[in-house]
Order: sequence, then C-alpha cells, then structure tokens
Amino acid sequence: MPTVCPRCDQPLDGLVDCPAGYPPGCAVKIAATLPAPADPAHVQPKPARARAFAGELGLFVALEVVGLLATPITFGAAGMITSLLATAYVSLRDVDGGRYRLGKRASGVRVVDAITGEAATNEQAILRNLPLALAWGLAILPDPVGLLGWAAVGFLLVLEGVLALARDDGRRLGDLVAGTIVVRDGD
Repeated sequence: MPTVCPRCDQPLDGLVDCPAGYPPGCAVKIAATLPAPADPAHVQPKPARARAFAGELGLFVALEVVGLLATPITFGAAGMITSLLATAYVSLRDVDGGRYRLGKRASGVRVVDAITGEAATNEQAILRNLPLALAWGLAILPDPVGLLGWAAVGFLLVLEGVLALARDDGRRLGDLVAGTIVVRDGD
C-alpha cells in the first residue's frame, strides 16, 4: 500500500483515498480496493502444470509434423491447414471454461479469475492465449515473417514455461495479461 498518493504526492497517512480525491474510474483507487487474490493453496501444482504443458506441446508438434509430411502431397496446403488448426486451438482452447483444453481436462484443473475465483470469462480466455496465438499466426505467413513467427513462438513458450515454474502462484504471461490463474478442479 503506497504511503503517498501516486497522482499528487500528498501523504495518505493510512488512508486509502487521496486527500485531494481521485478522478472517477481511477485505476489507483480501484487497485487499492480490490479483494485479495485467489488462495494459493488451490493453485495447480507445478508438476501437474508441467505435464499439461508437455502434453499440449506434444500435440502441437505432432500436428506440425503431420503437416510437414503431408505438404509435398498436397502442394503445401497441409502445412497451412495444420498451422491454422493449431492457431485456432491456441486461441480458443480456454473458451467456455476450458472445455476444449485437452491438457487441462487430463490434469483436472481449470482457469479462473485471479481475483474472484469465478470461472474465467470468454474474453479472459481469449486474452489469456492471445500472445501465443498471435505468434503462431505470424509463423503461418511466408518467410521471412514466418521465421520471425516461429522465433516468437519459441520465445513465448520458454517465457511462459519459466514464468509458470518460477512464480509461486504458477501464473504465466497469458494469466498475468488476462487476470487469470489455473487452479485444481473442484476447488
């Protein structure tokens, strides 16, 4: 909790509100009044999260290998189709409570709002996967943009894995952007 108002630098003296008053919808005031985040005891254990990640990564690799092997037969269409399928899956896998998410279903976890603990909204689900979906979408494009896309996919996978394993709450980049957290199902 800040000791001075970040907007006008007046001392707060234990107050939540600025003595000068906040403008309507001020993010500082809203942040000061938010409830505590979801209980860390319900956060998905890191080994389960790593298994779910590895399972989905294996699915993507298999999908891309099928596309690469079938590309000569289909004059390049198979690679494009499998990449489009992978992008669609990445974009929409957490929509409707994650019912389309193979790794999450297999490991018994779900995505919830980090503040309320309620099921993540569809907007949060899409926003959660947006960084990776955009990178995967770039990878579909012809070179040199496609190569940059693959580099972005690799970078984001490493970054998200490191964040999920390094943070106590297990939140990855997408969780931080969307305000979500992965918890054990039934909690």
